[in-house]
Amino acid sequence: MKILLDNSILSGAELAESVITEKLVPWGDIQQKIDIHGFRKKVHKDTNKQKEIDAICTIGRLIKEGKATVYSYNELDFEASRRSVTIKEFNPLADCELKRCASPIERSKFRQTINFFEYMAKGGKNDKKYNSENVSTFNQIPFITWLIGLQEESINKFIEKKEILGLSDFEIESLNNIEWFKYICSRFDTAENYPDAFHLWAAERNNINVFLTLEKKLPNTVKSIKNSKNSKFSIKTKVCKPIEFLNSIGIIELDEPPIAEGEFYTYMEAHK
Repeated sequence: MKILLDNSILSGAELAESVITEKLVPWGDIQQKIDIHGFRKKVHKDTNKQKEIDAICTIGRLIKEGKATVYSYNELDFEASRRSVTIKEFNPLADCELKRCASPIERSKFRQTINFFEYMAKGGKNDKKYNSENVSTFNQIPFITWLIGLQEESINKFIEKKEILGLSDFEIESLNNIEWFKYICSRFDTAENYPDAFHLWAAERNNINVFLTLEKKLPNTVKSIKNSKNSKFSIKTKVCKPIEFLNSIGIIELDEPPIAEGEFYTYMEAHK
């Protein structure tokens, strides 16, 4: 079973957050307050989302048992770089090997900059509002928007210059398959969801069985496409949340998370 992990899964797997609590300890004839650094479980207001996050623990076990192989690729890595520092304690995916798969089209073949933050930026509405200095055609969404606007004549020219651009046979096949990707993007109301469509394209191109996510939009869009009788494009990759995936392979009873709600864990307890 090959699984592409969305960044929502990787961030959701960070079950713990760092906290400081005070503890009274005897110091001669007095009680001295000291700060103890440790962890507690993140708790989400959305109980359904919390259940999906807890289900990642079962997925982590399947990976460690060799029953599933998980993947990432460059565009997901750029998204991951926008996150804060990863907490590995109590993370069910922390010790899982994350294999690499190819991007349908490497952005660097068409967009090159020495400013890493331009590559890291999504280039969506939040960047335009709060981080405008790094918004450019090098960003993720502007690149994808340019890509889906390519016409056959331009695509053929790129293929003719494949040696100069350094295009692989895999990328050339993607360019010849770009109408599939354009169709997926056309099913979204906003360009904000284009990166999700690109991730699905990566999964399809790499023959990955499942694209696992905690988001709602892409799974719902894929279901809508599959239910449409008029669509000439098929989607082989299953796009779903953790519980739906686990249920689909016959797993109903889920593993308990390694960290309990409301409890405080010291660094020593976290590394037992």
